Formats: sequence, structure tokens, C-alpha cells
Amino acid sequence: MRVVFLSDTHLGFDLPIRPRVQRHRRGERFFENLERVLDHATTTRADLVLHGGDLFFRSRVPPVVVDRVYQRLARFAEGGIPLGLIAGNHERSVLPPSLLLRHPNIHVFAQASTQLFALAGGTLAVTGVPFTGDRARLLDAARGAPPVEAHAHLLLAHEAFEGATVGPGNFTFRQRLDTVPLEALPEHFDAVLSGHIHRRQVLWRTRGDGSRQPIVFCGSIERTSYAEQGEPKCFAVIELGANRRLRFHELPAPPLPEPRPARYSAMRSRISTSTP
Repeated sequence: MRVVFLSDTHLGFDLPIRPRVQRHRRGERFFENLERVLDHATTTRADLVLHGGDLFFRSRVPPVVVDRVYQRLARFAEGGIPLGLIAGNHERSVLPPSLLLRHPNIHVFAQASTQLFALAGGTLAVTGVPFTGDRARLLDAARGAPPVEAHAHLLLAHEAFEGATVGPGNFTFRQRLDTVPLEALPEHFDAVLSGHIHRRQVLWRTRGDGSRQPIVFCGSIERTSYAEQGEPKCFAVIELGANRRLRFHELPAPPLPEPRPARYSAMRSRISTSTP
């Protein structure tokens, strides 16, 4: 079973419908990289595509952007490959509604639930949990999904997990209310696939029997801030079966342009002179 995993596409970012300032926009790059991932899934005949949240760049998205995204997903689903989606924090845990999401090959985990996908290589169970931002709620949802009769069982989430790193200073998530401790995860999941963290990485949790449980962050498909300047942008392919394998596929992501110091100096000057 071959699963294509992508996340944090942030579609609509830097793509205003009626821009007030005419300048180069990066918004189309996000759509172009989404296209590359879907094309890869189609040409390699992936068994399933999973999206780990933050499909859109915010909760209120212009209808023209919503329609554009869902129409593309519906066309992809017409090819026969099922697609699973959860909402992230940018959508405030709820995807914008649309009749296009009722396509039989599109499954939206609107709330924590488990879906069985009958694939060519066997039955795959996916427990999807929309963004919670609360480790207790995430763990309650994960523990509420007991083992099922399937060849493999994945947890699809959009959370920060203990040990994940971000930013140029390698900030590491530790014991926080919004950070999930690895040792608290249920052991019956073969792997955890998570969005939310924009840097690709794999964390490993050792189970009681000595086996290792991977927590996979595929990262975002394009840069959304200067904190991601030096990071490759990727999607992941997970193969489940007798020989399990994880591969990251890098996407084109040109460096962000350097900030213009003169502009920011002028801005600081205006602020200082206008402050009483």
C-alpha cells in the first residue's frame, strides 16, 4: 500500500483577489506544488492520498479560492484514488463546506473518526483528528480509536509533538499544553502522520516491545515565512506492507527575497516620530 502524504498547503496565501498593491505574488507557487503532488500520485498510481491539515491559509477564504481548490481535488478523485482530509488550525478545525466534498473518493474527517480504505494491497485504517491544539483532546481521540481489523492503522493529525523542531534557532517543542508527549501515544498505530510543523522530520517513539513508532511530518509545500528560508519543502510517500519504507520528495521552493532594510528603517522612523 502506497500512501502519498502532504500537508500545510496554505492555498490562497499571497493571492489576493483584488490586490491594492501591484507586485510579484507567490500565491500561484502553492497551487503549482499542489499540482506536482497530485500528478505524482496519479502517475505512480498511489493507493491513497492523505492531507494533514491547513489546506487553506486561513478560516475565511474567498469563495473563488475555495471553488478552485475543491474543483481540483474533485478532478483528482475522479481518477479513482481516494483522498482523506483533516482541517488544521488555519481553518479553525473546520474546512469550508462544499458539495464537491461529497465525491465518493473524498473523505473529510470532520471530527475524530476512523475510516477503512479498501486498497489494492489490503485494508488500511486511518484515524483522522482535526486540529485540537490540546494534547489531552488529541490523546483522548487517539485512545478512543481501538485497533481494528486492517493490514495497517495510521493516525492522521495536525498537532505539535514533543521533540519536533522549527525555525532557524531549532526551537524544540517540549512539555506544553499544546504539545503531545510521544510516550502517551497509543501503541497500536503503525505510524502517526502529522501536519502543523512546516519542517520535514521524523520522530521515533519506542514501544514497550522494543519496536519503533514513527511520527512523520512531511512539512509544508512552500515557504510561508523567513523562518523556513533554509528548509526544503516536501511531501512524503509511505509504503506499508512486508517491507515498509518512507521517502521524502522535494518540491521547488525558491528562497524568499531578502527584506529591504531601507523600507523597514523608514517604517521604524515613522513610528518613532509619531509616538508621543
